[in-house]
Amino acid sequence: MLVLSIAHLKALEAHVFYAATNAAARSFARRWVAELKGWNIRVNCLSPGPLLTPIIGKMGIGEAQFGAFEKRLAGLIPLGRLGHPEELANAALFLVSGDSSFTTGVDLCIDGGLSQL
Repeated sequence: MLVLSIAHLKALEAHVFYAATNAAARSFARRWVAELKGWNIRVNCLSPGPLLTPIIGKMGIGEAQFGAFEKRLAGLIPLGRLGHPEELANAALFLVSGDSSFTTGVDLCIDGGLSQL
């Protein structure tokens, strides 16, 4: 499983190289699906969107500024909020479990629908 981000799906300002490397990794995953099929190896990608993680506290902005930032960002997401790390973890557990035994080549976006806009 590869963990990317939605950067390869959205035109995010000032993320051109990050998006390009994500797109390249996604392309590798597509090829690996074909090349590894004979060994019964599944290849999937997780592409998270904005998540509330500890890195948020290291952005160098105050709590009030962060609140405004979070509200503005949540307004862009169809589900109206940022995601939680546990939601990404649950998706990863699904992709590596037997419950997804007939799933390969998928790019699962954990982004509240942001990549669909």
